[in-house]
Amino acid sequence: MKTLGQSVSTQERQLEAAVRSIDSWQGRRVGYEPVSGGISNTNWRVEVEGADTAYFFKVPGAGTEMFIDRHTAHEASVKAAQTGYGAPVFAFLESFGVEVFEFMEGWRASSNHDFLQRDIRHGALHGLKAFND
Repeated sequence: MKTLGQSVSTQERQLEAAVRSIDSWQGRRVGYEPVSGGISNTNWRVEVEGADTAYFFKVPGAGTEMFIDRHTAHEASVKAAQTGYGAPVFAFLESFGVEVFEFMEGWRASSNHDFLQRDIRHGALHGLKAFND
C-alpha cells in the first residue's frame, strides 16, 4: 500500500490531491491501493490512521465529464445508499468530481456471470425497484 507523497502516475496524483482536500484527515497517515473493476473511473481503497473503516474513492477518468454528470451520479449514489442497495456515502469532493464511500469489506462488483444466477437477478431487480419508488 502506498502512502501520500508516493504517487508516480497521473491517477495516483489525482487521488492524492482529493485525499489531501479532506480537512479532517490532515496530519493522519493515509495509505492507498487500486481496486479493480472501474470502467470509466479509477477506484481506490484508502485507509486513514484512526478511522473505523477504509474508504472507496471513485476518481473520474479523463474526459468522462462529456458523458457522465458527476452531480447526478452522486445523487444516485446517495439514493442507493438510502435504499440499502448502495455503500454509505462519506463525501462528494465536488471540485474533483470524486465520490468517497465506506469500503464494503467482502463485497465486489457483480459480473455478467453473476447475473446468470436467478437470486442475483432478482436481488438486482428489487434494488432497481426500490431505487425508483
